[in-house]
Amino acid sequence: MKSLCTVTAIVFTLLWSFGELPLGPNGDQRQEITRLAELTQWKAGTIVADVGAGDGTYSFAAVQKVGPSGRVYATEIDKGKLKILRAEVTKRKLENMIIVEGTADDTKLPSSCCDTIFLRHVYHHLTQPQEFDRNLVRSLKPGAHLAIIDFPDPGGPMQRILCPPAATSTARLTCC
Repeated sequence: MKSLCTVTAIVFTLLWSFGELPLGPNGDQRQEITRLAELTQWKAGTIVADVGAGDGTYSFAAVQKVGPSGRVYATEIDKGKLKILRAEVTKRKLENMIIVEGTADDTKLPSSCCDTIFLRHVYHHLTQPQEFDRNLVRSLKPGAHLAIIDFPDPGGPMQRILCPPAATSTARLTCC
C-alpha cells in the first residue's frame, strides 16, 4: 500500500537574480538565515537539515534558531569538511547537531525526520537530481518545508522545479 505525504516547498532560487537575498561571499549571512527561518517557520524544537553544509556556517546559525529542544542535521559529502564539522561540533559541545555523511544521490537523513530541509548553493552540483530529490522528500515530515537556494540555471535541474520560473514559488508536492 502506498502512503502519500504532502510537503510545502518554498523555492526561492531566483531571488538571488533579483537582488532580494544577499547570496555569495559578501552577503549578509545572518540576514539570509533569519529570512530562511521566517519563510520556513522555525521555532524552538524545529528539526532542520542543512544539505551540503560545507563549513557549517548555516548549520551553526540554525542550531541557535531552533534552540536546545530542536535539532540540526548537517549533511556533507566532502570528507575534509566532515572532519572540520565534527571537530567544531565537539569544540562547541553541541548535543543537538548531528553530522551526516551523504553521497552524491542520497543525503542519508532518516525518513520523515525533518520539519525543514534546505540546500544552499548545492542543487546545481547534483549529478543525480531525480534520485536525490526522492531521498529529500523521503526525509521530510508531512507538511514540512523544502528550501532550495541556488543560482539561476536556465534549462538545468532547477528548471524542472520552477515551471514556469518565478521569483518566489510555493508549490505542493505529492510523493509516494
